[in-house]
Amino acid sequence: MEVYAAMVERMDWNIGRVLDYLRNQGLLDNTLVLFMSDNGAEGALLEAFPKFGPQLASYLDQHYDNSLENIGRANSYVWYGPHWAQAATAPSRLYKAFTSEGGIRVPALVHYPALARQGQISHQFSTVMDITPTLLDLAGVRHPGTRWRGRDVAPLRGKSWLGYLSGETEQVHDENTVTGWELFGRRAIRQGHWKAVYIPGPVGPATWQLYDLASDPGEIYDLATVQPAKLQALLGEWQKYVEETGVILSQSPFQPD
Repeated sequence: MEVYAAMVERMDWNIGRVLDYLRNQGLLDNTLVLFMSDNGAEGALLEAFPKFGPQLASYLDQHYDNSLENIGRANSYVWYGPHWAQAATAPSRLYKAFTSEGGIRVPALVHYPALARQGQISHQFSTVMDITPTLLDLAGVRHPGTRWRGRDVAPLRGKSWLGYLSGETEQVHDENTVTGWELFGRRAIRQGHWKAVYIPGPVGPATWQLYDLASDPGEIYDLATVQPAKLQALLGEWQKYVEETGVILSQSPFQPD
């Protein structure tokens, strides 16, 4: 944790250098600053992975110096494992590589003085897919649609934050918005505050679970048997998501062959 704290301090210092430069150039008030994580805390227990666990220790001994006094230097290779990762993402469930909230719920900081919601803390649901439409809106640029200069263009799946950040609307996505996730066979589909999650074993039960994030943000109480109709409706949305995005479900690389 000492190394982790040092990394955060170093990152904070370097971000400060960027902001100081923009401020000194008179550009800070006309620059959108967005800082966020791309996923929850890294919780990999690398030495336990079946595909390379037995060889990992010898490889690290050969190429890295993980002695206590050297940890954190360029030639060290360390990780803090699943328990510290879960502590870092608490009260959310699990961490990086999982479709539970601990793997996908991340902090995001936005600074742009022209927007009305400066200095506020928001728990509104949004996704990284919203960034592109937000930047296009701020730049006054229209998305080209499905074709651009003779080439196919993928449609945008996100929604601009501009209406919310400017105070014109009270939310980014309404209760009808459907968002899906899939990674290593771990799946999730969300509509409004309802979310269905599938996590294979041995970590998960290898069956779909249902959570009401409005009352249970830590995904503790599985409502699959209490709200079967809601779960089935979400699974219908999941199938649409699979068809729209071309999801190919395969065995997790973290499972034995």
